[in-house]
Amino acid sequence: TVIEASEDVVRAALETQRGRVAIAAVNGPANTVISGERVAVETLAAQFAAHGARVKALRVSHAFHSQLMDPVLDSFEREVSGVRFAEPQMALISNLSGQLADLGLIGRPGYWREHMREAVRFADSMRTLATQGITHYIEMSPQPVLLGMGSECVQGAAWLPSLREGKPAWPVLLQSLQTLYCAGAEID
Repeated sequence: TVIEASEDVVRAALETQRGRVAIAAVNGPANTVISGERVAVETLAAQFAAHGARVKALRVSHAFHSQLMDPVLDSFEREVSGVRFAEPQMALISNLSGQLADLGLIGRPGYWREHMREAVRFADSMRTLATQGITHYIEMSPQPVLLGMGSECVQGAAWLPSLREGKPAWPVLLQSLQTLYCAGAEID
């Protein structure tokens, strides 16, 4: 469930549901996602809504990034240990730490275990990208919801979709490509 409140405010409220709800993602200054036992999540969401915060339940298959993932973490890590990782070919930002990542980090099976269990640090990742001088962002998705969240984290950047639901693909993609070209991007 998305709660329109800061991480600190949500974290303080979690004390009433200790061990039953976790912060699943920090997507912006006032966009925090909680995950966990359904009744506990709904209780917290109702409390925030009663105080005027916007709240939105997300449709997800599992309570990712919460204690409800604990029973599968060992088997997940074992499966990931069979994957051969390579050094990233471009800069990669870890949504676990919000910092630049390399093979030493992402090549550890334990990293992916932690990624399944711990909060996604999307807002931190966006700020790291901005400090790297990134000024144009393209979301590769038919429903570019991350563009809005990203623009809450980094002001003054260009937020470009690759697709938009219900619109022809080529005009959307070409408009974004045009924006990049006019900004001086080298087009391959």
